[in-house]
Amino acid sequence: METEALIEGEEFDRKRGAPSEWSGDTIFRYCTFQDLEADPPSVDGAILCSALARVDHYQVLFNGTLVVNTTFTDCVFRGASFRGTRFIGCTFERCRFIHDNQCSACTFDDCLIVECRFRDCYFEPVTRAGQEPLFSKTRFYGCRETGTAGVERLW
Repeated sequence: METEALIEGEEFDRKRGAPSEWSGDTIFRYCTFQDLEADPPSVDGAILCSALARVDHYQVLFNGTLVVNTTFTDCVFRGASFRGTRFIGCTFERCRFIHDNQCSACTFDDCLIVECRFRDCYFEPVTRAGQEPLFSKTRFYGCRETGTAGVERLW
């Protein structure tokens, strides 16, 4: 059984490295993540009032994760899975949601995305036959986008 941990006000960068506690019910609050290559198997808990800049996520599972008032700047998500993820009040600037090296696209399934802003982001479309759509059963409320490609007509 996983235990809940609170990590508050920590800074993670290339020198310090990524946190070892990504998985489980870990709650990151007021944390900064920058210049990292993150490939944990999953991020299961919560990311609250934090900032991620230049973080490259490879095949990370954000399944059931709660993300609130968090800013993502120049981040890359390669084949990431977002299932049951809740994004509330988040900002995504110049982020790319692209295929991994096996041509698997990012997946947003049964997510709730509320009052989020997407600026100059790119969502690479699904290209492989039989692959799940980029967005399925995902609800958007009060979201805005400017200069973002790949999400036309979603909200």
